Amino acid sequence: MSLQAFSDEYLPKAIIDRENEQDAIASYLKDIMLMKTSKVLYIHGSPGVGKSTVVRAVLSQFEDSNENSVVAHLSCTSLTPYLCLQEIHSKVCGQLSKRLTSQEIVMEITRRLLLKKYVLIVALDNFDKMQDVEQLLWSFHEIMQKVPRFGLILVSTSKFELMDMVGERLYSRLRPEVIEFKPYSANRLFEIMKSRILEAYGKPIAEDSALEKIAEFAEVNGGSARHALKILLDSIEEAQRLELSKVNSQVVEKVLEQEKKNLLLSELHELKEEAPREYEVLKVIAELSVKEENIYTGLVEEAVKEKGLMVCRRSLEYYLSDLERRGFLKLNSIRINKGHSTKIELIIPRESIS
Repeated sequence: MSLQAFSDEYLPKAIIDRENEQDAIASYLKDIMLMKTSKVLYIHGSPGVGKSTVVRAVLSQFEDSNENSVVAHLSCTSLTPYLCLQEIHSKVCGQLSKRLTSQEIVMEITRRLLLKKYVLIVALDNFDKMQDVEQLLWSFHEIMQKVPRFGLILVSTSKFELMDMVGERLYSRLRPEVIEFKPYSANRLFEIMKSRILEAYGKPIAEDSALEKIAEFAEVNGGSARHALKILLDSIEEAQRLELSKVNSQVVEKVLEQEKKNLLLSELHELKEEAPREYEVLKVIAELSVKEENIYTGLVEEAVKEKGLMVCRRSLEYYLSDLERRGFLKLNSIRINKGHSTKIELIIPRESIS
């Protein structure tokens, strides 16, 4: 039970915060039922801010109170459009007895919904992770044109607007309502962790001061409950290893030091993948920091040229500014003789840059 309470699939007894979001989703479902209409709802927000948990909780209540409803909550991370249609077909019509095309599956689902007067609600979690998702959404649009009560909920962690992902033509036909989940505050993260501990262990096994440290760290790094719970679980394991009865601040501080290193390595990996030239500039600065006490823009520019990197002065200045924004460098404008330059200080361990 203890580990289950910290998993992504776990549905807590009480959902902390998100009352407005729950009400908005419930109102959307109520409109479908009462107004006999088909509608699309787009839910987005960064990972770990409660989107999936809230959707599952509201859909569970909806399904329990509406006998004539069919609810499909699908994780799109490992599904193709065809497999998704198969899943919905099995819920609406039963398992496929033979191989059908996507179009034939859509027709069977539509026919069954009209015959039984079912209300169909489909929630696609992480729909933006599915390949060729536009193909699937066009299939759903076809069903929506014929079925009076069909709800399609699209859940996404993408930074892009829905129209940018599916195109203007499809977006104009879906006409989605939108709900954004903001990151959790430290206070809410504290409440979530305390609640999960009680559900898992039936008693407090972490000091409030320890939970506050985790909550503050998680808030600064994206406000994700998933992240906070992961750190909490690591802290519980460390406290057990030390044979402590409770997680204290000292245990959390030790776990957070490792977590900071993990986050740094993850950010560096992301930079290397997304902006390889900028990463190479950072490597040059790390190498210079070994042999140079003071590093200036001109020195970096010369070293970059010696490496054979095609980086102009304007691009170099942009990279330096972005590296400072990411927290890898500190830049200071200084006067040298009659001109100005920028002093560059590497503020992350150079050994972390490979």
